[in-house]
Amino acid sequence: MIIIREIIACDWQAILHIQAESYSEIEPESVHVLQSKWLVSTETCIVAEENQQIIAYCLAHPWDKNSAPPLFTALTHCPTATGLFIHDLAISPIARGRGIGRMIFDYLSDYAVKNNMHFFSLVAIQNATHFWKKLGFQPATLNKSLHSYGKNPVYMQLILQA
Repeated sequence: MIIIREIIACDWQAILHIQAESYSEIEPESVHVLQSKWLVSTETCIVAEENQQIIAYCLAHPWDKNSAPPLFTALTHCPTATGLFIHDLAISPIARGRGIGRMIFDYLSDYAVKNNMHFFSLVAIQNATHFWKKLGFQPATLNKSLHSYGKNPVYMQLILQA
């Protein structure tokens, strides 16, 4: 049985392992930078766990519409925002293709509705645009360079129903 829950301190070694397995086109962010997202928004930074093993993680936090935080920069606070930025969603290769990304997104969607959030945003990398489009995201205009996000990053949004 897969459990989706908030990240706790002892999860970080597994998170870093999944990050290293998942990203080939960009340099992995440091644990300090990743943890900064968690520290400013613990309720929206989550893991998927099966048989007491972390098999996926997601770091999301409040952020402004039509904006993306730079990679490799620690967050010290989150803006008062009406949307969630999905900074990172990674699934261990041993768990891919089982709908875990959808489970994580559904968990975040429930949170967003309960907390009157109006949109999701993200930067799709490594050809993940197709996955996000299946969840309803659409490419959106962003007047900012995304060069730190690797080859062909795509800023995307999903507007939630009011």
